[in-house]
Amino acid sequence: MRVLRHEAEPGSWELVTRAPDPGLSGYVGEYQGYVESGLPAPVRQEVPIPVIPLIVNFGSSWNVASSATGPHVSRDSFVAGLSVTSAFVGAAGPASCMQVNLTPLGAHMLFGLPMHELANQVVPLEDALPRAVAPLAEALEDKGSWNDRFALL
Repeated sequence: MRVLRHEAEPGSWELVTRAPDPGLSGYVGEYQGYVESGLPAPVRQEVPIPVIPLIVNFGSSWNVASSATGPHVSRDSFVAGLSVTSAFVGAAGPASCMQVNLTPLGAHMLFGLPMHELANQVVPLEDALPRAVAPLAEALEDKGSWNDRFALL
């Protein structure tokens, strides 16, 4: 497990990463845990990467846009399909979430969807995994440590 932290006058963040179980090799690239507090929340440019991020959110919603100043959609838990352009993402307030970076094959097997149906989109996770989202988000939030959260994932 790797932990990165930053603290400054306007706020702080923590990013914790861990490799998934070896049995998920080829399906999951990495797990991430993230918390952020402070105002204003930064907007980050997320460049295209060859993974499908699945975000299980238990903090403020996330604003996602195709440009730094363009209109955004607000999402709680979501999945972002493969894209050829950047996305601009920022939390609407204090952030707390877990991220699973799925390979295209892993996303196809988990969601049962062809990847072109997710391409260039940010889809609410409850649309892709209707029964699993609320209980998983609540269970992850209730865990007391990153190790316990990663074990649950």
